[in-house]
Amino acid sequence: MAITKTKSAFGFFQAQNLGKIKNELSLSMGDAMKELSTRWKALSKTDREPFFQLEAEDRERFQHESAQADSEAFAEQEKRRENLVAKDGEGVSMRGERKKIAMEREQVEDDRKRRRARIEADTDPEILAERRRVKQQKKTEALERQKKRDAEEQKLKARHNKLDKDAKKKQAKRLEYLLEQSSIFGKLKSGQGSAKDAEEDDKKADGYV
Repeated sequence: MAITKTKSAFGFFQAQNLGKIKNELSLSMGDAMKELSTRWKALSKTDREPFFQLEAEDRERFQHESAQADSEAFAEQEKRRENLVAKDGEGVSMRGERKKIAMEREQVEDDRKRRRARIEADTDPEILAERRRVKQQKKTEALERQKKRDAEEQKLKARHNKLDKDAKKKQAKRLEYLLEQSSIFGKLKSGQGSAKDAEEDDKKADGYV
């Protein structure tokens, strides 16, 4: 069964108002369409919102039906693939069968692209422009969030590096102090210095002198 194409927000507005405009003003179809377009452009964002909501609901319906159709097509493709794949004892060329399967998959993808192209062709240019603007805005916002996360990660990395450097400096000072202490106690043990000398050296090691 063929899938009914989606209707744009303007399409829903047209369905509700074109007949009324034509009858009320006794206009031809062409003039009625011009008047309809003028009234659509004059609508505020709030007044357009119900029609965009109808468009979103119709798009969901179309996507659901398309997904179901694709699923059925894929199931049929798999069924045909099973029939094409060489069974034990059969002499069918596997290269030829793979080519057929690839062609069927390309056909499914082409059908999906054609449906998307038909949707865009039937959509009001203003609505398409608004969709692209919203899409670009979301993309820009996502990039900004990523940049912010990257900057925060860089700051955190820099802070960790600073902490590591500070820790290494403390370790180096501690090691230097311990080596000096070893030298001081070595002098005392060998009788080459006095306790006062050791105390002075100890203060120097601690930075008091």
